[in-house]
Amino acid sequence: MAELPERATDAKCESDGVLDRSYRGTWQMPRADLDAWVNRYFPDREPPAATGIPSSCKADLCVAVHRDPMAATTKGAYTIGLAADFEPDGTAHIRYSSSTY
Repeated sequence: MAELPERATDAKCESDGVLDRSYRGTWQMPRADLDAWVNRYFPDREPPAATGIPSSCKADLCVAVHRDPMAATTKGAYTIGLAADFEPDGTAHIRYSSSTY
């Protein structure tokens, strides 16, 4: 239920499945826009790992969302993963994946 950021560039997206769907995508966006976009579309994201706690995500910013598929309020994907690598030119390279199963 998220939309690409307004100033996203170089977007590449693909999806698989028929009844259950999975999505993957990459794009570039201004780093300055990233926090507002994440806060708008993923307010239910899990808190980041505490300092010193190992994480499988090695990006500059990692977002994980797990939604209850049986909840009446759940719309769209049940699991979402987003990783952002910050570039020296002020952009962020985004890697996104989600699924409805």
